Amino acid sequence: MCSQLWDVVGGSSTGGILVREGKETSSPQLSERLTTGAVVKELALVGQRLRFELISGEGPSSGWVSITLGGKPLLVQSDHSETSAKLNWTPATPLVPLNRPKPEQVPAEVVTTIKPFDTKNLDSILAHINQNEPGEYFHMPFPHTAAQLEEFGNDWLTRAFQAAGTLPMDNSVQRVVSVRGFAGGGAGFKADLVVEYAEPDENLHTDLFVKLLLDVTQKNRMFCIRLAQEPSELIFNRYYSKSLPFRAPKYYFGDWSSKTTNWILISEKLQFADRTTRGQRQRAFNFEAPALKGMDWVLNDTVEKYYALWRVQAMLAAYAHSGKLGEQIHKVFIKNPHAPLMFPMAERMFKPYVEQTKDFVLNVAPGFFPTDISNREYMQNLEAEVLEVHKNIHCFNDYLTANAQDAYGLFHPNLQLDNGFYWVDEQGRTDAGLLDWGGMGFSTFGNILGGNLMCADAQVRVGHLAGLANCFVSTLREFGGPRLDATYLYRHVALVDMKCIMNAMCGVESGGFGGIYEGKPKGEWTSMNNFDDPLWAVEDVPTMMTRVPVVALTEGIKTWKNAGYYRKFISWREECGKKK
Repeated sequence: MCSQLWDVVGGSSTGGILVREGKETSSPQLSERLTTGAVVKELALVGQRLRFELISGEGPSSGWVSITLGGKPLLVQSDHSETSAKLNWTPATPLVPLNRPKPEQVPAEVVTTIKPFDTKNLDSILAHINQNEPGEYFHMPFPHTAAQLEEFGNDWLTRAFQAAGTLPMDNSVQRVVSVRGFAGGGAGFKADLVVEYAEPDENLHTDLFVKLLLDVTQKNRMFCIRLAQEPSELIFNRYYSKSLPFRAPKYYFGDWSSKTTNWILISEKLQFADRTTRGQRQRAFNFEAPALKGMDWVLNDTVEKYYALWRVQAMLAAYAHSGKLGEQIHKVFIKNPHAPLMFPMAERMFKPYVEQTKDFVLNVAPGFFPTDISNREYMQNLEAEVLEVHKNIHCFNDYLTANAQDAYGLFHPNLQLDNGFYWVDEQGRTDAGLLDWGGMGFSTFGNILGGNLMCADAQVRVGHLAGLANCFVSTLREFGGPRLDATYLYRHVALVDMKCIMNAMCGVESGGFGGIYEGKPKGEWTSMNNFDDPLWAVEDVPTMMTRVPVVALTEGIKTWKNAGYYRKFISWREECGKKK
């Protein structure tokens, strides 16, 4: 039988918890403390005294510690496996210089285009949505479909690239070689664009990538109109992407029309490995095949990818905090409230969703869950747990708000694996770059990190959440960001993850972007036994929109059980969930 592992949760204000040579509290004290976030293996437990062996984190290799102090826990039993806890992730060799030039000033009239959608304009937008209106930034009509991109041709591309400052005035796009449109993601249509220049230049890419809005007949187009995230993506790409301390695609042109909500973004096409190699490492500094949202299980080095992703996000926040992205950035992008509040739901409102979830797990799709979940006893226990947590989760609002001041910064709002790209360095260490900057803004770290775990593999959330929080906090400190308590961030992320798992239970029959049965009706699930069916890997919008709520629910429930979320909730409520 495997020895019990323990997470160190105390000592954040003292640099760690005190370690002694022997069981007695009068035995000599070791010079080094056991730091918050470390994972240790139990060698002996005598009352409240634990003899340990260090598995991960910083501190002595062994010694004796107290598991509580003054009624508060210093260590709690862990849900890590020893293999996952021993992961010693280290950053890769940087692919771009860390000392990048500061961004240029964003004109005031450009900044004002980042604003919430005005619902009073919807009728007017729909009346003009198929027109080619001039853009807000460069004041020229632009194509908004792949067919139009080819029709507008090389003359328009020349004028567009020159206006954006990405093509010298003495050069031109001589020929459009090809345009290939394809579906990808849930918010837009994509196209590969190949061009030739009159004067070839090693600084100009001939293989380009184009983002466009979905056709008006697509359900998600209306959601995208209301989200109004395109201006922030265009501005970040144009003014800030070249100042980042990590790899991002080179910007070529981008514009949008407030009259039609049509938009276009043209950037460098990243040279990904072929999709048939998904799940395989490539040679050093060669990009792996692109990740699919909600399909962590087909990837190689999945855990390492999450560490790399959280590290580059921390670098982004630190660069903005320290002024390396200029002072104006705090005025350009929308700032969400500092207060990371949790909102409860009354039992009478939430219980019907729980019943739908139980039916899905036990009767509709039991093959998608392990047998220790797809049984009536566990599902009854889960029902009792989520009902209690959902109606009481706001008890942490005082704790979260009191500690939120330093846990706030510039954030990629959709920090999931498919919005990054990955490679390994010459020593096999994983690194990441970021894509898709729509909705850029300032928010509390825990809200974004926790919310974007919704499609993460349960093994990542169960075995590595504390390690990821430590990675994020140490990276913030390394690059000049705010000093943040790792235990606070870990708890905040886990609480948000709990909330998101319960939200996933509300998406069985319907959901904002589509519920499970909206994507695949209830009567069709008899032919689906698990995620091994190749239909789940089809790369189109309908498949992705069905896959996401299913993965959010399946991986979420597995995480809830195996991470001991209910036990953590009860323990944390006693420690910091009561109003002071």
